[in-house]
Order: sequence, then C-alpha cells, then structure tokens
Amino acid sequence: MILCSNGCGKNVQRSGLETHLTDNCPKQIVNCQYCGQGGTRGLITGSSHLRTHVSCHIYPMEGEYDDTLEWHFQGKVTIKLLNQLEDKNHSKLTILLNADDGMER
Repeated sequence: MILCSNGCGKNVQRSGLETHLTDNCPKQIVNCQYCGQGGTRGLITGSSHLRTHVSCHIYPMEGEYDDTLEWHFQGKVTIKLLNQLEDKNHSKLTILLNADDGMER
C-alpha cells in the first residue's frame, strides 16, 4: 500500500494507483464536462459547481401539425431557455437544419 501521490490521504495498492488517480482521487485535476473549467475532481464534481450548469436535450417528435411542414424540415430553429430567477440570465441558441442532417420523419 502506498499513499496517494496527489495528497488526498488515501492508501492504495501500487497496482491500483493509476486507476485511483484517473477515476477516483478528489485531488486530481480535471476539467468540467459542461464548461471546461479546471479544478480538483472534488470541486468540479461537487454540488456547488454542478448547480451552475443545465443540460438540455432536444429530440424532435411527431406533432399534430406535421402534415403542414415540408419534409425534410429545413431552416432556422431557435431554442430559448428562460431563467426565472431575478438575474434573468436567459440563454438562446439558434441552429440551422439542412435536409441532409439525418432527421427522419
């Protein structure tokens, strides 16, 4: 058993040190998968950091007005995420869909 080289205080088997450092050590420097910010794993995966991010997945689904759309749908699509807190820090994303984007009806 050896002490973690990052100084987290954990004793690990020498053969397991690399796995500990890459997957578990709270003192390992990592980048946030959402914003790219760097810091220790303990900080980046902590609730105070993660509360600053939102994931939004959009999946087109059939709707009652699909028959009025020309298919394959092409054009600008604007997505707005409205923050209802006082700071009104809203986000907006506009994407351009092309006929060859692979969206099937």
